[in-house]
Amino acid sequence: MRCLFTVLTGALLMAASAPALGKATGGPRLLIAPHIAGETYCPSVVNEGTIDDEEAAAFACAARNENAAARITTLLDSIGPSISPSGHYALGYTLNLPLMRFYIKSDAGWRLDRKAIATWVRTIHDVDRPVVVYLSANHFTDGGIAVSKDLARDTANLMWTKAGPLAPESYFVVSLYAWTLSNPAAAITVMRRNAFKAVMDEICRLDPVSRARIRGLSVLGEVHQLYSNFLSGQGYNAGFDVTDYEPSSVAAFQKFLAAKFGTVQALNQMAGSSFANFDAIKPPAKNIRHDHLNNFFEHIDEYAAGTVAVQGWAVDKSGKPVQLAIYLDGKFRANVTANLNRTDVPEADPSVRTPNVGWRYDLDYRGEEPGIHTLEVFITQPGKRLVRVTSRGLTVVARNQRPSMALPSAPVDADAPDPASPIRAYIDGPAPLVALFYNPIAALWLEYRNIEVANYIKGFARIADQSCLPGGMVFSHQLMPELNSSWNKDLMAVDASQVPNPDYNQGTTLYGGAAWGQAFFDWKNAAGWKDYAVSEMHPRTELTQAQFEAMLDAHRVNGAVFVAPYYLTIVPWAIRKSQTGGLGTMAISPENHQIGSDGFYRAISDIMRNH
Repeated sequence: MRCLFTVLTGALLMAASAPALGKATGGPRLLIAPHIAGETYCPSVVNEGTIDDEEAAAFACAARNENAAARITTLLDSIGPSISPSGHYALGYTLNLPLMRFYIKSDAGWRLDRKAIATWVRTIHDVDRPVVVYLSANHFTDGGIAVSKDLARDTANLMWTKAGPLAPESYFVVSLYAWTLSNPAAAITVMRRNAFKAVMDEICRLDPVSRARIRGLSVLGEVHQLYSNFLSGQGYNAGFDVTDYEPSSVAAFQKFLAAKFGTVQALNQMAGSSFANFDAIKPPAKNIRHDHLNNFFEHIDEYAAGTVAVQGWAVDKSGKPVQLAIYLDGKFRANVTANLNRTDVPEADPSVRTPNVGWRYDLDYRGEEPGIHTLEVFITQPGKRLVRVTSRGLTVVARNQRPSMALPSAPVDADAPDPASPIRAYIDGPAPLVALFYNPIAALWLEYRNIEVANYIKGFARIADQSCLPGGMVFSHQLMPELNSSWNKDLMAVDASQVPNPDYNQGTTLYGGAAWGQAFFDWKNAAGWKDYAVSEMHPRTELTQAQFEAMLDAHRVNGAVFVAPYYLTIVPWAIRKSQTGGLGTMAISPENHQIGSDGFYRAISDIMRNH
């Protein structure tokens, strides 16, 4: 296993510090703000023991004007003080306020229960700890189950695949709805916005001392485009059945093209097309391999935007990250490091002791001549000859689909793999001789889907920015598919939302090796992130105490304002006893011996008491 403590300590020496929650002696202060499950269970409901549903508990407690403040305080006090001895760390919590949970059914339809909002916002006053307020409203239904079921009956509220509205799915113990990002008039969008404003209004009614406890506002949760088979369809082997084909999105895409190109003639010149006007351009929705196309510009698949992901995994028994080189037709294209998250590898092969073994390179083939090209991947080691991992063909196909001929390729001098070598490397994709059809309209469609995601987050962030809270408090809460080597980032379309902007600070979800590996820090520095947040975090790995603490310190000195471990729990045993699998594995507790959750608990407690 690679020496995480050494690697991360080296990262600390190179990292640029950024002020976060106010200076502590010797550097910035990091807020550790765990998510807390069961925050809706007030004392009277727990004592009665008759309610075992979080949403029912929320309304029952609000009716009694109670919240879970005392239980949250007791839980945090059992872990450690508010400020660590060095002043480098603060211990608070993330208060999750699912926006749709605050709607109740009346004779006139769904209305906001402002008393419930006031009850749970008052938690900020009642718990004397720093807090991150998480206004959650994404595809996960962790609140508002009844209203969500009702709204899902109206297809105007949903994202569509090319086949129509995307049906609800299940994700462990919660339902998942593909809510539209493109239709500002849809009921789901209007109701989310109204609930968001109502929560902000209630926050601004708090006294100044209570408001000062708020260290960040985490907006909406993981906002991204959806796709079929959410739980296991994020890779390259599940097809490319993506959103966002609802009528409002199609119309917005056409307006996007008009704004980008000005005239349809300019677009035609770029794309080699002959559209009569922008209204004639529809988002690509067919696959040339098995669908009848009326014109080439209807084609879309995972490669149609002009890149092909070359990806796999590699491990060195010495613990060092493996270096690889990518060649096309005998010419060097890139070096890559096998340090991306691949939790599936150690799960399948226990001899692999770290998930940070993935590698990928997005090969741009748009300028390549039609024909069969030779893709080669090699292991590289200082002072040694290249070792071949694979050699396979890639077929760049012209629009007229003329027969593809093998193109000349200069041989690369390399050794065959040695079975006794401590280094193993594998390529998972692309498949040999995969056919690549570049469609510039598909590239524009994927660009627009990214902009949809960014604009949706910005719309809610601006509501918060116009509130009573000081500037710079708002953080996004995004996935980072680029840190998982086998994920197809075009499915989720989050690139545009990760670009630094004036509307919100960057926040990200980091699970598995992405939480503690070097890849995230390299990526965020290259992207120009300054202050940032880790809106959800769990290493999902058995790390040592020193490694857990090095992980948190690496984020502290690299500019993290807060990290939100997922999750502590005050859920009553009647519910928690059934959560031994799925999300239950991530309950951060000394009693939970799954995927390093007990070690994570002890590390947080040790940091707060002794560091």
